[in-house]
Amino acid sequence: MLPYGYAYGRAEAHTLKEVLLGAREGRIVVAGCRGSSAWERPGQAAELAVRARTGEDAAEALSVVRTTGAAPRWEVTVAHVDGRRWQVDVAQGAGLPPRPESCGAAVLGSPRGWTWWRCAR
Repeated sequence: MLPYGYAYGRAEAHTLKEVLLGAREGRIVVAGCRGSSAWERPGQAAELAVRARTGEDAAEALSVVRTTGAAPRWEVTVAHVDGRRWQVDVAQGAGLPPRPESCGAAVLGSPRGWTWWRCAR
């Protein structure tokens, strides 16, 4: 989604309509969102966790400011433009069910899935 750099997947038509309307208004719709291309995958998961937890939808409100750790676990710091910060623990695992790992891939695989289990201010 331009100009913000968010990617969406497995979206229904009604969700896409909401995403496009949100983009015009400078909002991010969390449903079906896979994250911003500005952040590495742990940061994408952490930012979406903060959005889901807080309801923050302003496109430019959040930034990933620090990521520590290594696969399969990271601690990510997400900052709000108003100065608030969250620590989010993120883990990498296999995404289920098996599916093509990229558009057009013929072979089913288990792409990486991302989960978060702590999102604290």
